[in-house]
Amino acid sequence: PEWVRIRDAVQYAATIDEFVERLNKGNNGGYANAWLIADHNTGEIARVEQGLEFTSLERTFDGAYFGCNAVFDPRIRNLECKDNGFNDPRQQTGARRQRWMELIDQYYGKIDLEVVKKMLADTYDVYLGYNCPSSRDICAHYDVDPQYYADDPDAVWNIPFYPAGSCDAKAAGPDDVKHLKMWGRYGRADGVEFVAKGNVVKQYGWRSVRNEKEEGEDNVVLPEWKEGDILPIMGCSLTD
Repeated sequence: PEWVRIRDAVQYAATIDEFVERLNKGNNGGYANAWLIADHNTGEIARVEQGLEFTSLERTFDGAYFGCNAVFDPRIRNLECKDNGFNDPRQQTGARRQRWMELIDQYYGKIDLEVVKKMLADTYDVYLGYNCPSSRDICAHYDVDPQYYADDPDAVWNIPFYPAGSCDAKAAGPDDVKHLKMWGRYGRADGVEFVAKGNVVKQYGWRSVRNEKEEGEDNVVLPEWKEGDILPIMGCSLTD
């Protein structure tokens, strides 16, 4: 399965080439994805797009890659998937792709952890031409979008005011990557409240995920784990 292959690749690959090799081993085409990779030892980054018949690898030491539910390799996009608005800013994939390119050009050479957080929280709608929470934003707000402009009424989630969109955000800088740390935000990436069936994120903001407590933080931190540890399941639930 895809989740087994990606775990194996992330945990055991020492280079980008080995990552791709491990990810492709046993590929059955299920849950085709684009993977963004950074080799901290060399400074090289890459984007791997994996279909069933085709795999695309882009890599550079000077640049930036992004993903937005759009397939960049035309072979995978047109022969293995449905071209879901790649060049159409009315569609979510096309709009987010355009906005990511704009932001990368705007911040090129200045992209750090704080800039990445701003990018993930961006709500500029390129089709409407102004800041407007909608399904077309990087920080997507489907639940406030009447879907007047969606070009594909049969696409998943192209339903007026559908309860979907940004539900968390994750970011990491070079030092975080080196020490297996990250920053996460539960809820909308821009901090806007989202309520569903009475549940609400009560404390907004970015939280660090690491093996020590941040000053002033009362949240539970991850315990230290080592190979061979057995973690008991304390509870579970089923959701229809």
